[in-house]
Amino acid sequence: MIGYNGWYTGLYFEGSEKFSGAATIGDSFYMVPERTRSVVGVRFTDGAMTPFNQWPTTSNGQGTLTLGARAFSAGVAVPDGDSSAGGGPSSSSLWLAPHDADHIVKFQPWNNGRMVAYPFLSTDSFSTSSPGYFNAILHVGGYIWLVPNYANMVLQIDATGEVVKGLHSWPVGLDHSGGHFFANAIGTNNDTVWMLSAVGWW
Repeated sequence: MIGYNGWYTGLYFEGSEKFSGAATIGDSFYMVPERTRSVVGVRFTDGAMTPFNQWPTTSNGQGTLTLGARAFSAGVAVPDGDSSAGGGPSSSSLWLAPHDADHIVKFQPWNNGRMVAYPFLSTDSFSTSSPGYFNAILHVGGYIWLVPNYANMVLQIDATGEVVKGLHSWPVGLDHSGGHFFANAIGTNNDTVWMLSAVGWW
């Protein structure tokens, strides 16, 4: 094992849950901030770290981005449809699943760390009993899927960041009234998302 601790000066840690996930894009992996305030890229060849924290103040004029205490719960690399991306794995973007943050965020390492925020709280019939909205994010069947923690629905997102639909027709007998709904999820080759229950036997 080789350890790397070349944290840059000024990296802000708040609490113990510093990062909540990571994804590979090009020659680096990028760590998802939970109680930190930066996405951190780590280069595979030498462990060099680069922070990215140019958080957008607005999302297409639709509100101010608030990170909250525990900003994001997970991330997934998705090929970027931006015409300037150029194609290939190095031009993928990292999509961040909101835990306490009030927007979904797309981070583009190939575009000087540009970040774009997309609202979701106004989705029709969306509700939550607490912050801690989502626990997992996947790219399956050409869409991005957000798996609920305390939110009352699964969100299906397209590559533009638009919420295609909120799905909440739960099986009879599935009780999610107490929150902490699903712990994680996996996607399959036949475009199915399997969600792993955090409570009960579902």
